[in-house]
Amino acid sequence: MKKLPFVTLKNVSVRQEGKIILSDVDWKINCGEQWVVIGPNGVGKSTLAKTLLGKMPISKGEVIFHFLKDNFQRGKLIDQIGYVSFDLHRWLIEAENKNIENLSNGEAKKFLIARALKKHPVLLILDEPFEGLDQSSRLSFTKTIDDLIKSGIQIILITHQVGDIPPSASHVLLLKNGQVVDQGKINKILNSGNIKKLYKDSSLDNNRRRDVIDHISISSNYNNLPNILINMNNVTVKYGQKTVIKNLSWKMKKGENWAIVGPNGAGKSTFLKLITGENLQGYVNDITVFGFKKGKGETIWEIKKYIGEIFPETQLKYLEYITVFDVIISGFFDSVGLYYHPSKKQIKIGQYWVKLLNLENLIEKKYSQLSTGQQRLILLARAMVKSPPLLILDEPCQGLDMINRKKILKIIDLIGKTNTNILYVTHYKEEMPRCINNTLDLEKM
Repeated sequence: MKKLPFVTLKNVSVRQEGKIILSDVDWKINCGEQWVVIGPNGVGKSTLAKTLLGKMPISKGEVIFHFLKDNFQRGKLIDQIGYVSFDLHRWLIEAENKNIENLSNGEAKKFLIARALKKHPVLLILDEPFEGLDQSSRLSFTKTIDDLIKSGIQIILITHQVGDIPPSASHVLLLKNGQVVDQGKINKILNSGNIKKLYKDSSLDNNRRRDVIDHISISSNYNNLPNILINMNNVTVKYGQKTVIKNLSWKMKKGENWAIVGPNGAGKSTFLKLITGENLQGYVNDITVFGFKKGKGETIWEIKKYIGEIFPETQLKYLEYITVFDVIISGFFDSVGLYYHPSKKQIKIGQYWVKLLNLENLIEKKYSQLSTGQQRLILLARAMVKSPPLLILDEPCQGLDMINRKKILKIIDLIGKTNTNILYVTHYKEEMPRCINNTLDLEKM
């Protein structure tokens, strides 16, 4: 029996500021089909999702929604489609005026998923929905997807983690450089040969690895710091009646690289922000960072000059007009935006990290135009330009494709062998760098 069409894209092209993002996309989704979209960072996957939502102008071709019965329904397209993406975290802060400072990355994601389902959509588009979720939450959400499909909702899932593809997914579309390279049933299309065609490896050679270690070791102001970098004594953090961290005593010494683990809501992001000074409850607890006892007159900037950091929400804070290279250079000044003129030395160091991460073709672009994964690579360069004694990484691989994930983990592992100590958060065991030599499990505290 021939299936009825659900959504059809005919020869669709999308331009942004004169550049072609999607080119001549032909894609037919039939009723009852559940699709997965896979491709490297920056090839147009999220643009494809936004095109379906009507948020991107089509320069050529057309998108036909066969489930819309009349012009009135066409005017209400956005009410028929549920959408979950990392970009919507900004909506949580701005449009809804929600205070998400006390929500973890995973908790914010759960909120967005619940919001998308609230309007009972016909089509649900999920752009990296599993990123930031712990293993239990990922399993639970996979079951939710299966239940939604059984209820009649159709799914389009965008993901970099092949292991997160739910069993109920039936079809896959492979995207590269803004073009469809293959599409069809998962069991025929999703194989190792096609995956290799999608992704180009860019491994670090031994000379570049040695160069990373030497560069950081020479630049670091590590020797002036005390042997105990961070000391927490009987720390407790509460939000109203909810206790997030209770009676935690912990210390980090020079030469240690720590993984901070635990389920969503265990307090991992809270723990890290006690150190950076962004959580004000750090000042009413017994915490010493780099020899500064919190609450004794030190400024947040005295602490931050020793820290490089990647937090999921950092990439939401930059204004649309700022260029990629300015984001990188802003790491010298611990600012969101570039308000100082960098020195020649600082520019040279910024260029070093651009070259190391193969970002040369991105540096003149606006940061807001990049994919989530590309933005995450930029934030690593921003965090490392000042060769900090402490590097805080909260889900640094979120949004990265398998090649960039592999590359960033190798670089983190190299960094961990230098004078830069690491605090690292992830929910994926396979993303744990080999340089990690200690673990703090907040669930067991």
